[in-house]
Amino acid sequence: TIVRLSFHDCVGGCDGFIDTDLHGNEGLADTIRTVNEMYDSLGAPTGMSRADFYALVGTLAVHKAADNQQSPTAPMPTIPLFFGRADGEGRIVDLPNPHNGIE
Repeated sequence: TIVRLSFHDCVGGCDGFIDTDLHGNEGLADTIRTVNEMYDSLGAPTGMSRADFYALVGTLAVHKAADNQQSPTAPMPTIPLFFGRADGEGRIVDLPNPHNGIE
């Protein structure tokens, strides 16, 4: 869900804002709340933007998942991480239904 949060933040611009009222963002509210609590204690004091923090935790989640693989020979994914995103005031981007028509 953290990787999904990072992706959904970047739909329409990586700005640290995800509108949880949109159907496509269904199921992200708890993850956003948890990541925002982490941001408030770890990211904000460093001056890192919330948008950069979302990208960072998404990258770390992918690395943790790769590290948890049962195959010791599987390569670790290479994910470039860039900083400098500015937090936005919010935007409306309508995403597809996360259930893809399966309710």
